[in-house]
Amino acid sequence: MKASRNITTVINWILDNLCPPILRDCYPLMFPIYYAAYGKSAAKLLKYKDHYPTLSEEEYAAYYDCAAQTPLSSRPTDLNREGLHFILSHTAPGETCLDVGCGTADIRPYLGFDVTYTGIDLSKSYISQNQKKYSRDHTTQFICINLNDYIASVKHTRTFDVILLMGILHHLNDKDAQDMLAALPTLLRPGGRAITLDGVFTPNLTTFERFLLRSDRGKFVRALDAWQALFSSCLPDATYTIRKDLYYLPYNLIIFQYQRPLS
Repeated sequence: MKASRNITTVINWILDNLCPPILRDCYPLMFPIYYAAYGKSAAKLLKYKDHYPTLSEEEYAAYYDCAAQTPLSSRPTDLNREGLHFILSHTAPGETCLDVGCGTADIRPYLGFDVTYTGIDLSKSYISQNQKKYSRDHTTQFICINLNDYIASVKHTRTFDVILLMGILHHLNDKDAQDMLAALPTLLRPGGRAITLDGVFTPNLTTFERFLLRSDRGKFVRALDAWQALFSSCLPDATYTIRKDLYYLPYNLIIFQYQRPLS
């Protein structure tokens, strides 16, 4: 994919310094900017919702490999200070953390390097970038693999204190999401916690809040009752809370938390 170096440099600066990450996922807003740099390829990069239902696992990975070469790849986290505090309050020094669908691993430096971190993702480009960035850090590991294959590879020999699924489930249909959720307990230590963050439609949202949710690249941003049904079928003991104050913009998030029983 070719683009003008000068144009993409300017776009990178604008996105990284002036544009909140949530808006970068907004198709109507971003298409003209990407079209200026990438021409007809912009539609493929931005119209993820139209492509997802027909993608194989290999095509899914290839899509994010393509996205990893765009200005989206260097974006900072969506989380504001309150959001970061919320995530950090669920980890402690000396613990182990698995970040499922880690992408650019933007949460890694905030966790602190006294937390042993493993990030997994299907995108070879993201994993390669992360491995280079953290090549000297012996507490951090990145693997290009899906969750089920990772579980098979460790064969119950490795478990974690915390598992993060940040903005992952709203990219998955019900069956794929159920399979992922059902697999989580096998990777948690007794007392270990799994935390998910995704957008949710609830009553009384403002027009702007609904616009942000509908503009998300994920095809499966669900209503509250749909999220409840999804978790009750796999992790019935999971609890949830709804927050609008964890991102820089008023993004309506549902946070599910599951703790594996101690015995």
